[in-house]
Amino acid sequence: MDFTIENKISKIYTQNTSDESKIIFNSAVEAKVFFLTNQAIDTFDQYCHQQEWRLVDKGKSLWWTVTFKLYHNKHKSDYVPNSDIWRDRKANLTSKDIWFRSQNHPIIIHDVENIF
Repeated sequence: MDFTIENKISKIYTQNTSDESKIIFNSAVEAKVFFLTNQAIDTFDQYCHQQEWRLVDKGKSLWWTVTFKLYHNKHKSDYVPNSDIWRDRKANLTSKDIWFRSQNHPIIIHDVENIF
């Protein structure tokens, strides 16, 4: 039997600067490019099923939720879920310090609600 489930991850990236020097972003895309390298953005785009990005904290922080479809097929023993590929690629890029733009490395809030 084949079936599909989704799992979600949500985080908020806040700027790692004093409050008076924080940038107010015009869009979630602008904030995403501010915090993340092109390799990180490509990883989200390649392996996440659904993404939603929002500005919070009066436009100074970026809140995101992504989902990964997990296909379960008892006939495919070599299947690797996209969530695992995303996690491993993120770990690899993080270990090389190329997940975040080094000058804009955020403070990460991990325990947040999902946007959707």
